[in-house]
Amino acid sequence: MNEILEKINSGTKGPLGLEGEAGIIAAAILGAAIGFVLMKSRFADRKTVMNQLALREGTFFKVIFASLACGAILFHFASKTGFIVATPPKTFFWAAEIGGMIFALGLALSGFTPSNALASAGAGRIYSIWAIAGMLAAIPFVHFTGDFLAETVYRWPTPLECHDTLSEQFSNPDFYLWLAGISAVFCVFFEFMPGGDEKKE
Repeated sequence: MNEILEKINSGTKGPLGLEGEAGIIAAAILGAAIGFVLMKSRFADRKTVMNQLALREGTFFKVIFASLACGAILFHFASKTGFIVATPPKTFFWAAEIGGMIFALGLALSGFTPSNALASAGAGRIYSIWAIAGMLAAIPFVHFTGDFLAETVYRWPTPLECHDTLSEQFSNPDFYLWLAGISAVFCVFFEFMPGGDEKKE
C-alpha cells in the first residue's frame, strides 16, 4: 500500500508548484477567486447543476468549459515560460475510471461537486452540509479498504498505454491550446442551448 501511495503522491505540490507558506498563500488567493466565480455564476446553487443534467439550461457546463479553456491557455504559456512546472501524480487507469463513475453518480444524486458544495455551504445553504458529510465519509472508507485497492484496482492492467499528462498522451506539446479551443466551442454551444440564460427564481 505504501508503494502505491508513494507513486500517487510523487511530485505532488501546492498551487503553482509552491511549497510552505508560499503554497498556503497561493492556495488562499486561488480559493477565494474560485469561490467568487462559483457564486457569481450560480454554480453553488444545486438547482443549476440539476437543471444542467436534465438539459434544461447550460450554465453548469458553460462554466466548466470556460474555466477549462482559460486554464488550459494559462497553463500552456506558464509552463512554456517556466513559471510553473507540471508535476502530475502517477496515473492509474482503472482507479480513474471507477472513481469517475462514482463521482458522476454522486453528482447526479446530490447535485454537488466538492467545490460547489463548499461554496454552497459558505452561502448558508444547509442541504450542502449533508453532501459534504458524505464526501468526508470517503476518507475512512479509503483508509480501511486501502490494502484491498492497492492489490486490485491499482494493479489491474490497462487496456491502452497511459501517460501522466495529456500532452504526452497525445504526443503534442501544444495539446493544451487545442484543448482550450475545443472547450471554447463547447462553451459557445451551451451558451445558446435552450434555457441557457434561464434566471434564478
